Amino acid sequence: MKTFIGGLFQTEEQAYQAYQALQRAGFGADNLKALSRKQTGVRPVRESISIKSVAISALVGALIGGAVAAFLGYLVGQGVIDVPAFIPLPGPFFTLNAFGLFLSEGIVTGAILGAVARLATGREKPAFIRTGITHGGVILAVNTEDAQREKVKEELKQAGALDLVDLSEKWDQGVWSEFRELPPPSAFS
Repeated sequence: MKTFIGGLFQTEEQAYQAYQALQRAGFGADNLKALSRKQTGVRPVRESISIKSVAISALVGALIGGAVAAFLGYLVGQGVIDVPAFIPLPGPFFTLNAFGLFLSEGIVTGAILGAVARLATGREKPAFIRTGITHGGVILAVNTEDAQREKVKEELKQAGALDLVDLSEKWDQGVWSEFRELPPPSAFS
């Protein structure tokens, strides 16, 4: 019985390298198809960002922002940096007050900037879902006998596939209309 195995790759180049590796392993070009989602509008590719990574970025930002602001607060308290709203008074109270004020503001600002930076720079890998793939990517689909199934999976993994799936079991038939078949890599040689 035939099985339709799909390997998901981030780029066409990676899918084509896997295509050529499968051909070297003895799989015919008539059993290999590279599929890409039809361009229905350009959407930015985003990574699903975990709460944990945002929290870590916020903590790092808070530490850096707090340290810088605390140092500036200390300098303001000592009268080294002149700030019109702060009139330096003799004694440690003013220095401690400026230090604490700047420290707290630096922690909050650093945490916000750290979280925003993490959210703004995230990249997401494509993934298989029941109704297709998310976030772009290229599928290399291999039509093979059940006996060759594990060999195909191993070849796709070695070529750098992000995910593997039995396409005949996982996808609704209507999903295939959303993809276009890419020309084989030999067309580019």
